[in-house]
Amino acid sequence: MIQMMNSAKRFFENNEDILYIYGAGNPGKWVAEYMMKCEINFEGFIDKANNIQDCCLFGKRVIHPNELKQYGDKRLRIILAVGNPREALADLHCYAMNNNLICLAPLYPDFVRLGESNTQNSGLIYDINELLSYFRGRLFIGEVPTILSNSCGGV
Repeated sequence: MIQMMNSAKRFFENNEDILYIYGAGNPGKWVAEYMMKCEINFEGFIDKANNIQDCCLFGKRVIHPNELKQYGDKRLRIILAVGNPREALADLHCYAMNNNLICLAPLYPDFVRLGESNTQNSGLIYDINELLSYFRGRLFIGEVPTILSNSCGGV
């Protein structure tokens, strides 16, 4: 069973399940760096392009999605940190559909296109920065800074 969510707060807080990052490219690296700064432990990375045995990134293993079968019916959390989360979800359906997965996808309402009848977009946009804002909020300590500027652009 695969469940989807886009609330990082609900995904991370009060949860001790095994955690993977799907994607070993730049978005996956950004998520990993922020998670390490916030002291959130994760098992490793999942990447379909991984064809090298014993590949590592940030000291964590990079596995192919079909290796998730080793977890059986244990619940796993997966962050879809790739440019096309729908494709990653299709990979998970193909390789790990018998696993119990909870996926965090950085898909958020696009209020500009929400009323359009484009079924491909379905009113959602990929926004990795929205996902990373959860970590930035956890790292920010202290009062909100005051910024004084002579123009509305802050220049």
